[in-house]
Amino acid sequence: MVVYALAVRVSLRWIVAVALSASCVSLAACGKDSPAPVARQQTFESALRLVTERDIRATPPGSPQRAVIRWWRALQFRDTTTVSELFSTQARRTIGPLLSEITFLDLGPSLQTSLPRFDDLAVRGNTALVYMRILRNEVLSPKIIRRSTEHLGLSLVKERGFWRIDDPTYFLQAGGLIRRARLAAERRAAAQ
Repeated sequence: MVVYALAVRVSLRWIVAVALSASCVSLAACGKDSPAPVARQQTFESALRLVTERDIRATPPGSPQRAVIRWWRALQFRDTTTVSELFSTQARRTIGPLLSEITFLDLGPSLQTSLPRFDDLAVRGNTALVYMRILRNEVLSPKIIRRSTEHLGLSLVKERGFWRIDDPTYFLQAGGLIRRARLAAERRAAAQ
């Protein structure tokens, strides 16, 4: 039995920046006479990097890469049913009841400016490790977008004939950080 040790490095700075950017964009949109909200909206729309059907078709049907790209798109579009289906049974147990909240309110929206590109694949029996680069756009101001790249490896397991994300660490770490930032912002807003 081969055991994969996967160290997932989540850029805390990026996650906090995305959460703060989203908060700033939504708060700034409250002004009536300022052209800044329009510029912010246009910049955010320019920053979007959504997975397309073409991206999905570019991966081999039934492959681990196809499972990952479908999972990523489901997160971007906040499709909690598909996100859940693309996790292994054990991963769903580990995540528990937060799956819908993290998908819909936290990680899903933050990944709308991120696009995965596959670098390598290691398959051993019913397990696979998909290596990818995540191309990110981060809105820094109404007229500035920063581009960055993060490297990530996701482990999958073949379950009932389908590849599924088996290690939810990335989902829980990244989504959990954004969730905590969102809840803290909600508490501050409620206290005002």
